[in-house]
Amino acid sequence: MVEEVKMNKPVEAGDLVEFHSSFESFMRDYENRNPGIVLSVKKYLSLGVNRESAKVMWKDNTVTSEHSTYLRRITK
Repeated sequence: MVEEVKMNKPVEAGDLVEFHSSFESFMRDYENRNPGIVLSVKKYLSLGVNRESAKVMWKDNTVTSEHSTYLRRITK
């Protein structure tokens, strides 16, 4: 089961996630990468808005930094 991460339930280090976007061109880069494991989470303020990004190691062993809004937590 996959759940979209909501503001009240942020991703955490150790979470199993998949990248998801409604833009097909964004998804193309992750077809062979999903799923991934969150290594760390960074919270920061940008233009007066709280933001969050996660460093993710994907199944192909690449590591990227992603805005948490593009991540879906994989659950049982």
